[in-house]
Amino acid sequence: IFFNLKDELAASEKQAQGLAAAFAATNRRANETSSASTTQDKVPTTLNNARILDAAIDQWAIEHGIKNGAAIDLKALAAYVKPGSDLQTALKNGIIPTDALGNPYIIGTVGSSQIKINDATKKALGETGANWGPY
Repeated sequence: IFFNLKDELAASEKQAQGLAAAFAATNRRANETSSASTTQDKVPTTLNNARILDAAIDQWAIEHGIKNGAAIDLKALAAYVKPGSDLQTALKNGIIPTDALGNPYIIGTVGSSQIKINDATKKALGETGANWGPY
């Protein structure tokens, strides 16, 4: 009886080790999938915020008669983005907003190159197949 109990304990221990290994492998796959989807989720956020900033600059320039080539007043743009948003908070403080990876957007002058997505962000998210459009 003693040997049978010892054998059963050894078999149970092996089963437990096998289950632990299976759980670990499943967890690794889940984390890899989660990480990939999290990275892909950063593309639309980054693009959407670039579009919001672009539209805010356009509206501000139109309403104030600002000509192409003029410097952009970050604090003035705060009135043209969603109240309470991270974008508005940054703009109110005169800080260039950052994208989903924490890189600052490139703010140029009023016109065709008034807002660009940071090259570091494009490089980091390059494997997602993102279409950065005019940004």
